Formats: sequence, C-alpha cells, structure tokens
Amino acid sequence: MIQYLRVLISVLFVSTLGHLNAEELVENGDFSRGDRKWDISGKADIENEEKPELTVELHKRKWTFVEQQLDYGRDLPVRIDLVLEVRASDDFKPLESSDMYSNVDFKMGGNYRWTGVVQPKAHVLIRVEGYGRWYYFPRKLKAGADWQKIKVNVSELKLEEGMITIGFPPGEGTATLRKVSVSKS
Repeated sequence: MIQYLRVLISVLFVSTLGHLNAEELVENGDFSRGDRKWDISGKADIENEEKPELTVELHKRKWTFVEQQLDYGRDLPVRIDLVLEVRASDDFKPLESSDMYSNVDFKMGGNYRWTGVVQPKAHVLIRVEGYGRWYYFPRKLKAGADWQKIKVNVSELKLEEGMITIGFPPGEGTATLRKVSVSKS
C-alpha cells in the first residue's frame, strides 16, 4: 500500500510539472540555446555561457527588434502574462527625438491598443499581436541599474498564434535580456 501511494504521488507530481511547463508559450526564453527561435533585426550577441543573456546593441538610427511567433492554442479568447527581465548598460541612451518614433500619443508606462504597427518613443517597447490590433507597452529603463522585471498582460486575444516583439529604440549603448516568459493565465 505504501509503495502504491509513493508511485501515485510521483505520477501526480510529474504530471503537474508537465502541465506547468506546457503553459509556457515562449521557446528558449532563457537563451540557453543561444538565439534559437528568436528573430532579431539588428546586432545582438549571447553573453555569459553559464547563465546566457542576450545583449542587444542600440543602432544609431533605427530600431532593433527581438521577436518570436507564439502559438496561443485553440481555446480562444486567451489571456497571456508576459514577464521580461532586462538591464540597460551604463551608457544606454536612446535618442530623444528621431524620425523612427511614430507620431502617436503613447506615454512610457502606459498600455495601448492600436490597429496598426507603430514604434512610439520608449526605452523598451513590448508589442503583442492580437486579432486586427496590436497591444503596446512602452517602458522606461534606467541606465546602469540592476535587472528590471517588467510584467504586462493582455486579455481577450482571439488569435491562435501571434507575434511578440521586444523593441529597442535608436541610440547608444546596450540592453541585455536575461529572461522572456509568456504564459496563459
């Protein structure tokens, strides 16, 4: 009887862990397999092999994007939670003004829905593709600060799949991503 209970508890524990992992939608969000599964427009390198991090170099004149296509599943609509761990270098300095910033009234720290693809002024821009619209989360980073954890959520996604984009504006310096996680809630 005791042996039976041990086996049952083990099976329940393993199946629970499998369920928790199944909810994660990002592949290679810890960059342990380099930049595999990520589409990167611009210069970015994997650093620190022991604890991999993706360091993105700000381009002087254009945005740099780190993107991944996600499968939300067929159970629609869904709500997702996105968590991003990012750090700006000491010399991180986005351009104050640029023709690469879209002329939209988005403030850093706000949450927005828009029917087109735009790049508002932000130190880091999180964009989530929805059904006929995009969700925008422009955020501010402090140069030389410790890791910042940014958490956002999107509800009522009605697509079976969509793109998440993490954008870094034109400027100088680098920003480093340590972890990107997107899960259904």
